[in-house]
Amino acid sequence: VSLTGSTRAGESVSREAAATIKRVSLELGGKSANILLPGCDLQKAVTYGVRAMMNNTGQSCNAPSRMLVPADRLAEAEAIAAQACASIVVGDPQNEDTVIGPIANGRQYQRVQSMIETGLQEGATLVAGGPGKPPGMEAGYFARPTVFSQVSNTMTIGREEIFGPVLVMIPYQDVGEAVAIANDSDYGLSGYVFGEDSAARAVAARLRTGMVHINGAGPDLQGAFGLLVAIALVVGRLGTSAGDVDLVLQAHGARIAELISKGTPGRYVLALHFALLCRQLLIAGAGPVQ
Repeated sequence: VSLTGSTRAGESVSREAAATIKRVSLELGGKSANILLPGCDLQKAVTYGVRAMMNNTGQSCNAPSRMLVPADRLAEAEAIAAQACASIVVGDPQNEDTVIGPIANGRQYQRVQSMIETGLQEGATLVAGGPGKPPGMEAGYFARPTVFSQVSNTMTIGREEIFGPVLVMIPYQDVGEAVAIANDSDYGLSGYVFGEDSAARAVAARLRTGMVHINGAGPDLQGAFGLLVAIALVVGRLGTSAGDVDLVLQAHGARIAELISKGTPGRYVLALHFALLCRQLLIAGAGPVQ
C-alpha cells in the first residue's frame, strides 16, 4: 500500500494494513528548509524561494516552506520577499496572467486561514499577505500569498506543514545554527541551499533530508524521480523509527539523488538497489550500515 497524504491518514492506513501485515509506504508531507548562506545573491535567492513556495498554491509536499536567512540580512530579505509576493497574481488558472489558483477545497482553505491567524497570535511578523482572500476574489477558495518573518521552530507555523501559500522566514546567527534549525523537524523529504557552490554542497551533506536542491536546481524529469521520492520517504517519517538506520539514509540519500540525476543506467541500478536495501533495513530494524 502506498499513500501520499496527511499524518492522520497515514496513521489510519497503517492501522488497517497491520491486520493483514501489508507493507506500507507513506509520504506524509514536509516542512523543507531553504538555507540562504551568507554572501549568497539575496535578490535571486529570496525571489526564487518565494515563488517556489507559492507554486501550486503552496500545495506541494516538497515546497521550501522554511526560509533560513542570516540574521544581519533579514530586513533586506523581508523587503525582497514582499516585493516578490506583490508580483504574484492570484486568480482563475485559465487566465494567462494567473500565477497561482485556489486551494483544493474548503476544509484545507480553512486550515490555511487558521494557521495564518495562529502565526499572528504567536507573534510572528507579517511581511506580506495575511488572512482572508485577495481583493476581488470573494468567490472560491483563494488565499493571499503570505510571508511571516521572525519565526522560530517553537512556533506552530515553523513546525507544522500548512500546505498553502504561506512562507516563514527564520533568522540564524551562523551556518551551524542554520543546519540545526533545518534538521529540527519531524519531516525529511526535501531541502534547499543557496550559496557558493562548494559551501552549498557542504551544507547540503549535513541536512537530514532525502533531496537537496542547490542554487535553484530543479528535478531531472528524465531521471529516476520515483526513486528519489522512494529514498526520501524512508529518510523521512518512516526512517526516524529505525534507530541509527535513518542516519545512514540521511547521509546517503542526497548523494544518491545527485547520482541518478546524471541519467546513466548504471546509476539507476545503484539507486534502485540502495532504495531496496534501505527499505529492508527499516523493516528489519537493523543497526547502522558500515
